Amino acid sequence: MKRVILIMCMLISGLGFSYAQSAEFVETAKKTMELQNTRGTMVETMRLQYQNMVDAGQFQVDDVKAMSEEIVDVLMDKITELQVKLFYENYTLDELKELNKFLSSPLGQKNIKLTPKFAVAGAQVVQEPEMLQKIQQIAIKHIKQ
Repeated sequence: MKRVILIMCMLISGLGFSYAQSAEFVETAKKTMELQNTRGTMVETMRLQYQNMVDAGQFQVDDVKAMSEEIVDVLMDKITELQVKLFYENYTLDELKELNKFLSSPLGQKNIKLTPKFAVAGAQVVQEPEMLQKIQQIAIKHIKQ
């Protein structure tokens, strides 16, 4: 009987330790997202894309930045949940802590600030008529009839 109680105590304490690690992981992952400026990057990327569409006359918007912020606010809880899951699947807690050290550095912050510009530049390449034509040709080749 004492062994059963001892084993149960060990399991319960092990679960508690595992939960504490999990809570620490979640908090570290959220810190990573904060350091990566996930929300700000999403807002800026959307703003730049929507502004390009407005400038091209595709539609009119009263305030592109406000619209982008509102959209991101709706998405953030789900994005956070997804990113924490992806961090958990791809990083250890120690790796996330190391990543956070880099992201806290001046070079890490510079990289984060430039991310939206790189993302929009890539999206603009895909929208160029020559690229759209090439993409369409490839898609047609692979579409099953």
